This record gives sequence, structure tokens and C-alpha cells, in this order.
Amino acid sequence: MSGPSLAELRSEGQPQAVIDRLNDEHWAGRVYMRKISPFATWVFARLGWSPNMVTLAFIACGVAAGVVAAFGGLATAVAVVVLIQGYLLFDCSDGELARWSGRTSATGVFLDLTGHYLGEAALLIGLGVRAQRCSPPARAWPWRGGWPACCGCTGSPTRWSFRC
Repeated sequence: MSGPSLAELRSEGQPQAVIDRLNDEHWAGRVYMRKISPFATWVFARLGWSPNMVTLAFIACGVAAGVVAAFGGLATAVAVVVLIQGYLLFDCSDGELARWSGRTSATGVFLDLTGHYLGEAALLIGLGVRAQRCSPPARAWPWRGGWPACCGCTGSPTRWSFRC
């Protein structure tokens, strides 16, 4: 299956306006993920994935990281780090693929924002559950703290910019 070149993906998928924005990008995106993501986007384009399919993979990685974070151990910590890196990579690639292919949509923006809310809330709740397991007398605190965590994630005003 033919697809774009890496140069095409960089020029169309990562316009200067995307690279220059500071408030809508995770620090890892600025430091290294935007350098790696065109390679993943190239693979997704060659496989024929839609931007929304990449966004769903990004949501799955974020929620899975939150679930895995609830368990203890070194292997769990490594798995969470890997899942979060996948979350960030898919997050960069979905927009690049949408811009390159011209398949930007309100559904894609909605899925992207929902993915951020779900992933961030799941990670906070997973860490809260893990913390609760470390201190048994406070069994109800993760559930009491989970609601503010969800509200805190969904109330982030910087997430409401609808740029593609």
C-alpha cells in the first residue's frame, strides 16, 4: 500500500503552528515525541488506519495505564511508563494523520478531548487506588479523591481549544 513520505508527513502533519504551540502540548511532545511520531504516523498511514482509529488506540493506552497503575511492583511501573509513552505517541500521530490525510472532524476533536479526560482521570484514580493499598486504614479515600480527580481533569480550560 502506498503512503506518504516522511518529508510529506513532517510538512503537512507538523506545520510550524503545531510545533510552536506551548499550551496545547505535553512537555514530552516538545522534547522528543514530535521527533518520533512521524515514523509511527507513516506506519499508520501505510496500514490504512483512520485518524479516529489512532485516537481510539490513544484512549486505550491511557485508560490501560490507569488500570495498571493500581497494581504494585517494578513490572507494573515499567508497564505504566510504556503505556504512557504509547498514549503520547498515538496522541501526536492522530493529529498528524488527520492533517496529512485531510480527515479532520469534530468527531476527531471530541474523541481526542475525551481521550485526554479519560486517560488523565484513569491515571489519577489508578494511583489513588495504589496509594490506598499502601495505607489500609484509609480505604475510602481513593473513592472520595477519585471524583475530584475526574472533575479536575475535565475542568482543564486549556483542553478546550479546538485546533486541529
